[in-house]
Amino acid sequence: MPRPSIRLTFPIVLAAAFVGCTAISREHAVSIATTEVARRGHSLPKHYLTAVTSSEVIPEFASSYPIWCVTFSVPGAKKALYEVCIDKYTREIETFVDIRHLSPPQ
Repeated sequence: MPRPSIRLTFPIVLAAAFVGCTAISREHAVSIATTEVARRGHSLPKHYLTAVTSSEVIPEFASSYPIWCVTFSVPGAKKALYEVCIDKYTREIETFVDIRHLSPPQ
């Protein structure tokens, strides 16, 4: 029985190792965040605004990593509706906050 060629399998393994190594764009972050809002059963108003900021998570015992924070709001409102933070490389949702239901500190 012939062995698989190293020349054929190495590029496949190498390509699999680098999947997700490119940071997502701001536009892709907005798309992911919009999908997450809908997945959680919420809807966005017809005329909503988005603000996208670049940030960084700094865990206590691990390396820091970059995230996009997408904030959805309505023009003229005092506070935003939702904030979704997404890891720029893994595309995982870091946080989802429904700002409408946050209570001010007592």
